[in-house]
Amino acid sequence: MLIFTGFFGLVLLGYFFILPWVAERAVDLLPSSFDDRIGKIIFDAGVSQEESDSAQTDRIREFASKIDFKSSRTLKFFVIHSKEENAFALPDGNIVIFSGMLKIIHSENELAALMCHEAAHVKKRHSMKLLAKNLAAYLLISVVAGDVQGVMATLAKNANTLGTLTFSREFEEQADLEGLDILRHNQISAIGMTDLLHSLMEHDSKNLPGFLSTHPVTEKRIQYVDEAIAKNPFSGIEQKELKSIFSDIHR
Repeated sequence: MLIFTGFFGLVLLGYFFILPWVAERAVDLLPSSFDDRIGKIIFDAGVSQEESDSAQTDRIREFASKIDFKSSRTLKFFVIHSKEENAFALPDGNIVIFSGMLKIIHSENELAALMCHEAAHVKKRHSMKLLAKNLAAYLLISVVAGDVQGVMATLAKNANTLGTLTFSREFEEQADLEGLDILRHNQISAIGMTDLLHSLMEHDSKNLPGFLSTHPVTEKRIQYVDEAIAKNPFSGIEQKELKSIFSDIHR
């Protein structure tokens, strides 16, 4: 009985801890061009079917053009007509913001923080790693066999499940802190990130918007962002161009 219990414990340990770790590392085997393939599958199946807001998309892209996201991948922003308070980044660098999300953002610094957060998810390949972890058991044999094509085929087949998955606390922390670094690089006030998180927390107390279902905001997130700012404070400079564009977005 002791032997069986020990064996069962090892199996559980492997399934919940080792397998996801191996699957996440499997992403490192894939060329970044594969992110384009996965992103296109998701975009064609979902985003392209939604009603886009072309005027707001133009303004958002103009806003984004004023920010250096420190990304080797070209980022392309879209605004979708929806009351849902949501935003998400696809692996290929397409970043979607729902019009409902724009309504709860109060300043150019908050919008910049949101964009930088999503850009960080792309840079860190978080969507790919999340998908791989969710398919850990399926990917194990391919990883052990060194079958990169098998890994790619499995991920591509299940790409459309990505929208139902939730980022881990680790991924959210990485995106928040990397987002802060991008804000700092652009001399945009760090307060934008804390204001954004507080705005989301305020709406979370009323309902559970789409953004919060996949990017859960907790007091812990606000705490480590505040601690990071305190360790390396930066107030930024007035962003007149961003402020002017934001006023058009938020009118």
